[in-house]
Amino acid sequence: MKEADIGTQRDKHIATFYAELSSMYTKAKGYANDFNAMPDEVQLALFDMIFNLGQTKLRTIFGNLEKSSFSARLSARFMNSCWDTSVLMPHEEINVDNSL
Repeated sequence: MKEADIGTQRDKHIATFYAELSSMYTKAKGYANDFNAMPDEVQLALFDMIFNLGQTKLRTIFGNLEKSSFSARLSARFMNSCWDTSVLMPHEEINVDNSL
């Protein structure tokens, strides 16, 4: 597969995940913040989870979390993981902090 094709596929998946997460996590649905306003650590943890689980399992497994503690729990999960943040660097809307 050509490098350009790989980049195109990656960007397509990131855009899809971003759209799904943005529609799932909103103030209107009872979360403290919309997805875009969540801390970077939480956004990255959610990207990690939707990549590995898919949208359906993410909703099923984590749909019952207490919404007020949602960000704190995901932040802790991300900070304790070894997830590579460089995967998301091409997507400008994510605002990834490389110092994490």
